[in-house]
Amino acid sequence: MNTTRIMDLMHNVLDNSRKFRVLNVIDDYNREAIAVEVSHSFPATQVINLLDRLIMFKRKPRFRLFA
Repeated sequence: MNTTRIMDLMHNVLDNSRKFRVLNVIDDYNREAIAVEVSHSFPATQVINLLDRLIMFKRKPRFRLFA
């Protein structure tokens, strides 16, 4: 348990031509989506803050994988 997490950044375009992104963090052991963030952009500081919050509430994983 709590060995790896997968981080995935998806993007799409709305009908009004505005782009949006979805950042998903998934626990690879049980396939639980432990974070889903939606925004028009994801600067590095926002991603770091999300990962810090996850460490506070879900502990730090042993390994990290990036999809």
